[in-house]
Amino acid sequence: MKAYSKTYLKLHSLTRLFPARTELHLIRKLWHMTTGTLIVCAYMAGLEILLVQCLGAFLALALTMEVMRLRNPSLNERCIRWFSPIIRSNEVNKISAMPYFAASCLVAIAV
Repeated sequence: MKAYSKTYLKLHSLTRLFPARTELHLIRKLWHMTTGTLIVCAYMAGLEILLVQCLGAFLALALTMEVMRLRNPSLNERCIRWFSPIIRSNEVNKISAMPYFAASCLVAIAV
């Protein structure tokens, strides 16, 4: 039998508190709409180069944070508590959608 740490068990029990992928998650949708709208507004204002630089830096930060979070259960627990309004249950112990969202915005602006 595999021994689990207290932090892992606590995180595993928290997954039931977050919305599943099939549930309507309005706060998360509002978060995506707001950030997407801000990115479009910055693009329309002619800030393409600055936007690409900022999105690139954010993508690097998000990927670094995801790797650190998934390797360190106590940091993962703190991140889960911080982002609890917008996180889904399947993202507690897996990579979140944040790097994917940043990368897709970066590619769309760069192209």
